[in-house]
Amino acid sequence: MKIIKRKWLQRSKLLLMVGAIAGMLSACGDDVTYLYKENSAPEADFSVLVNDMEVSFTNKTVSATSFAWDFGDGTTSDLQSPDAHIYMTEGVYMVALKVTDNNGLESTFEKNVSVPYLEFTTSDVDFGTVQFNNNDRNGDAFEWDFGDGVTSTEENPVHTYAIGGYYQVKLVVKKSGAVLNSYAKEVVPQDAEFLDPWVTNKAWEGYYSTSTGSNVGDLEGALEGTQGMKLDADGKNFWQQIRVFKDAPYRLSFWLYVKKDYPYAQISVYDAEGYDENNLEASTLIARVGGPDAPFDYSSSAYVLQSFDFATTGVENIIVRGDYLGYEARYTGFNITPVR
Repeated sequence: MKIIKRKWLQRSKLLLMVGAIAGMLSACGDDVTYLYKENSAPEADFSVLVNDMEVSFTNKTVSATSFAWDFGDGTTSDLQSPDAHIYMTEGVYMVALKVTDNNGLESTFEKNVSVPYLEFTTSDVDFGTVQFNNNDRNGDAFEWDFGDGVTSTEENPVHTYAIGGYYQVKLVVKKSGAVLNSYAKEVVPQDAEFLDPWVTNKAWEGYYSTSTGSNVGDLEGALEGTQGMKLDADGKNFWQQIRVFKDAPYRLSFWLYVKKDYPYAQISVYDAEGYDENNLEASTLIARVGGPDAPFDYSSSAYVLQSFDFATTGVENIIVRGDYLGYEARYTGFNITPVR
């Protein structure tokens, strides 16, 4: 809120002077036209940045020569740009800045400041469903915008997204109808859920430590990147079912090590509905990368990060599958994320 006060004494003196001059000129027989422009008071203004209990103030006032800050907790300052102010207790404080210029004209700007400034937090409830938690303890009304056209006035709402992706979520916290704080952050709902452990077509000890190359013989660690799934003989493959959103773009990434100097490694993505591991011709192929016609970037001495994009048109579950193509290859660290 801005309050502007003007000193009318300056205006009265100026009018008297101009009137006297005009009278003398008129007495001489000259026509006189004169303009009067009133002096404008400086407009007090400032912005705030709250970091927990510490508040920084940026003075945006122009043309003022003196400043009087009232931080609302009994402390004041006459500095143009005071140091960050630390409040001892949480709450809502009315901060006021009164400014004056050389002509004695003055104005005042007041703003409610809520401390501490605590961003909202989120947690996944289920696939695509997010719990939102308000942490601003000073408000009595809450306005959420989940970034997908849906809003809520609950303090701690639960929201389910219809499709995966990146959403800019906003929260406006009010008290007695006045805005205290506004918060915004990017939220990514739980997406692309690995449903099963990696499945192989036979009992083979194909899981090797990515750091030592030693045989570890189990499935744990394939997603974290601590173990590599080794394909080194005809007929060997692995596959995994992944739950996804329909009609959404995704990026699959993984680490690949090819032992020989020829990158015959291949990853395929199938529709899980109707997938037959023993009859791939009858399964619906969504995407395929690698192989002799489209080889990966690779190294014969280290794992190299690979990635490719695809879309889940009308599909809610997919199969990611790797097949042996004649040369030893090892895969690890699989991850799937929505594409921006």
